Amino acid sequence: MTMELPQELALVEPTLADHLRHDDGFVIARVRRTHASAPPWRGSELVDIPHATLVHDLEVDRRDMRAQFLAALRAHAAAGRALDLFASVLANAFQVLYGGRGSTAHTAAFHRWAYALATGDDLPVVRGIALHALIGAELPGVDELFAGASAPEDVAERHRLLRASAADRARDQRPTTERADVIAFDAETGHVPADHPALLYWLADLVPHLHDADFDQVAPDFDRDPDTRKPYTLRAYHAGKRWTCRAVNHGDSYDVPSCIGLINAVLRDTPWRVAALAPADQAMCVIGATTL
Repeated sequence: MTMELPQELALVEPTLADHLRHDDGFVIARVRRTHASAPPWRGSELVDIPHATLVHDLEVDRRDMRAQFLAALRAHAAAGRALDLFASVLANAFQVLYGGRGSTAHTAAFHRWAYALATGDDLPVVRGIALHALIGAELPGVDELFAGASAPEDVAERHRLLRASAADRARDQRPTTERADVIAFDAETGHVPADHPALLYWLADLVPHLHDADFDQVAPDFDRDPDTRKPYTLRAYHAGKRWTCRAVNHGDSYDVPSCIGLINAVLRDTPWRVAALAPADQAMCVIGATTL
């Protein structure tokens, strides 16, 4: 199989860990595949869904997550329960810092949804929590919203800082093609454990076959040993199967080749693949395209 790309979209061929290999020019992971009807959290309460899954489903409104999220937020507020989880999830959606991928084709609709809540919801607590989704957003009326008296000062300050630094956050702008899509992100996340499931969801979004896939990880215990070099275990759930592979512990950075390798293992019987592009300006780039 070959992937035809313009010269400016040159693929990079990394030196691979022993659990990875090249297959027709693409990185693929050595995986253990088993039957799994669904990921273990399917059907759980919203607060029990893994953070990366919750953020992704809210971003793209998969499984009607925005309606579920709002209903759970209202229920928690009515019961006087803590709302930190809801603020955190909204603040992490489409983040550009700490290894984030930034805006996608879904961002505008997400921001319109959040803006409607922040300006028109009946509950003040819902309006306040919705502001977290708009931190750094470039949307008419948002700056004025954060300048208002109802915006918490720490949230308003984060918005001002992100808006002021937007011009300095150069992202990879290499062109996409009719048969490919590209994302750019910083491989360094700034925290441990590195959130590989978030990256796996981004990679899955590059190809049409995996929009219903789910991902999770078993991370090393950094609380017990901050310097541990033990590997991660990555898991993908799709079409009634679970794929499991290792990922190298790079501290606060993603193991990008292992994430690419796991996605390509799940895509093995399809014409689609993902591959890393040569880095530009320290941004990691991954392309998803058909090999036909």
